[in-house]
Parts: sequence; C-alpha cells; structure tokens
Amino acid sequence: VNAMINVYSKLRDVAVGKFPLSLRVRVIRLWTVKSNLIPGQDNSIEMVLIDEKGSKIHATVRRHLIHLFKGVLIEGGAYDLSIFSVVDSYGICRPTKHLCRIFFQSTTLLERVDCQVIKQNGLSLMDIGQINSHRCDNNYLVDLMGVMSGISSQNEFIKNGQPLKMIVIELSDHGYFRGRVLLQNIHNITRIWLNPAIDDAVMFGRRLSKIRGGPTTHVPFIGPRMKPSLADDFLRLYPKKTIAVLKYTLEDGPFIVSGVVDGLVDGQNWWSCSKRVFQIVPRCSVAIVFK
Repeated sequence: VNAMINVYSKLRDVAVGKFPLSLRVRVIRLWTVKSNLIPGQDNSIEMVLIDEKGSKIHATVRRHLIHLFKGVLIEGGAYDLSIFSVVDSYGICRPTKHLCRIFFQSTTLLERVDCQVIKQNGLSLMDIGQINSHRCDNNYLVDLMGVMSGISSQNEFIKNGQPLKMIVIELSDHGYFRGRVLLQNIHNITRIWLNPAIDDAVMFGRRLSKIRGGPTTHVPFIGPRMKPSLADDFLRLYPKKTIAVLKYTLEDGPFIVSGVVDGLVDGQNWWSCSKRVFQIVPRCSVAIVFK
C-alpha cells in the first residue's frame, strides 16, 4: 500500500476488522513509558493522534519497534500513516474516548507532511462545573482550563521506596470558583501550559477580564508553608569541605565540615558568647553522631 495515495480514512471510522487505506493525522501528545523492572529501558511510545475533523485516537509503538520510530515521531508533527493494526481500546486511564487503539507494526509506513488544516493542540476542554458534577467518565483523561488561584509548598513523600515531590495547584474559572474535586496528574502524560497562545486561552482570558476587572500576577499559597529542616539548611544548601581545605579557604561563608571529635577544651566558653548582645545570629550547627 502506498501511503502517498491521497485517499484518507477518518479516525472516527477506524474499527477492529476494518482496514483503512491511509490516515493523515497530527501527533498532539507523545510520551514514553519507562520499564518498572529495568532502569533506563523504554517499554513503549504512546501518542494521541488527531485528524482534520477533530477526531482523536490512542496509538502505541511497542518496545521491540521503538528503534524504528524513535526520533521519527515528533510531537506536533503531521504524518501520513498506513499499514498498522487496530485493537479494542483498553486501560484504566484512556487518553481518548475512541473505542479503538492503533498499534504500529514493523511494516507501518510513516511520512512527515505539511498539513495546516489539522489542529495543533486538539484540546477537548471541560469546565470545573462539569467535573464537580461528575458528568465526566472517570476512565478518561480530561482537558481543563482555569486560573491558578492557589499553589501549595512543595511536599515530599515516599512511594515504592522512592522519594517523590508534590505540589497542589488550585484552579478556578469564571463560572465555578474553587471546587473540591481532586484531579491528579498522570506521570509523563499530563502537561501544564501557562498562558498558552491558543484561541481558547485568549477567549478565556477576555471573559475573565470582564468579570474580575483584569488579570493578576499574585498567586496565594494554600495550606501550611514548609519550614526548611536543619538538614535542608545545612547539609543540602552549603558546600562541603575538609578541615585541611578549610584552613586555606579565603572566602567567607558557611561550609559543611565532617570530622572526628578528638577532645574538648576545658575552661573556655567556645560554645557560647560571654558578651552582652542584643541580636543573635546563628553561626554554626554541630551534629554529633555516636557509633
């Protein structure tokens, strides 16, 4: 089959057992799924494809074919695509509502084209009111646009033995302010755009300007502020030096020095200040580990 034939099937017509001649699509989202067992190994390349009519479908390049298509597939690029397999869509979190999913084959034909009629982003926006009323299917990933009305400090927790960092972002819109439904990002898939130069965002900003009297650059903190621990303050923020190097260091500043307590000096107030002072500034922190 020649992918150059100018007869293209619509994504909405893609079905199991039905073999379209060719598709002309744009890759509006592309991400790599890493192996949980082998560090550094890619398990698959995942994509969301969109056609001229705005229909979208999930497509996958499996591990043994990654070397054929990695670097050829580019997010935002438009392609003529033919000779691929079609299966029923599956998965807990689906990036599109299409009933089918495309799998690339070793014989799949792929050619980069210039096509301006296919949308660049293909967002299917929902508003906060729809999400709060649970009128969306929880099995599908959603697109949401809103104003950042609050942001939390960075928190860290342990998952599967690995430290993970997390912040909470609060969004509001012109019709529903500060809903309480929790939306969670999906690793390597979710993307946040700040003030994107797209038509939907421009119109959204104009509506908000009429309601609230103009934009604001202030984003308040939500939740408790994180206070840096002593470990963060000393062990992570400052350079480490040995005693020998410290003797010849001309620069002034805080340093972390690791050593062994050889003895204590008697009769001298080395640990405190005997003079009367009105403002105390911490100059050192001593941590003694007994082994």
